[in-house]
Amino acid sequence: ALRKTTVDKVHFHEVGAIDSIVDTVGVCLALHLLNVDAVYCSPLPYGSGTVRTAHGLVPVPAPATLKLLTGIPTRPGPPVEGELCTPTGVALVKAL
Repeated sequence: ALRKTTVDKVHFHEVGAIDSIVDTVGVCLALHLLNVDAVYCSPLPYGSGTVRTAHGLVPVPAPATLKLLTGIPTRPGPPVEGELCTPTGVALVKAL
């Protein structure tokens, strides 16, 4: 579930927490070192089905991903089930 909270109370509780931090810092560092001025992205495929999280099975796109996708162009994914957009990836697209 999405909750309003303060920054000091935010914590990662999914298995990929370290991955998410490394992905975010790595992308930002690479863009900085490469002097990238702009980032462009085609509409994101949103996927379908379910994904298992610490909170049990959730629909794809997961609630956090769906919230982050607000305002971002999307398109249906290929005819397979699975998570095609992660919260980390969508957050990076949205921030950049």
